Amino acid sequence: MANIQIIQGDFEKKLELPIAEGLKAGFPSPVEDYTAYFRYSIDECFVYLNGMEHLDLKAWGEELHKKIKRNVGMPVSIGLAPNKTLAKMASHFAKKYQGYRHCCMIDTDVKRIKALKTISHQHP
Repeated sequence: MANIQIIQGDFEKKLELPIAEGLKAGFPSPVEDYTAYFRYSIDECFVYLNGMEHLDLKAWGEELHKKIKRNVGMPVSIGLAPNKTLAKMASHFAKKYQGYRHCCMIDTDVKRIKALKTISHQHP
């Protein structure tokens, strides 16, 4: 039998956040500087970083966090990984563990395996 949790979201509260106000009004969001991104929900998106491999992406993610916090006033977590599933996991770790400084990057097989094991232990 599946274990299902129902969690009541506060969609109206999210609509009051500055980023949502900007999106409703058609103003650019902090990620619209990038040509390819996918808005997943009112407060979540994926940015495709093709062509940015030459950058220190961890430092870039930490700077993006600061930019969003400063310009939008909303705390965010940044997850960097080669696919959306791992990026979502990395974002979870960035939010949960202070040592990541709001940005977690899963960019090697060692980190991927460790992340998968950690998640499987948290959600048996």
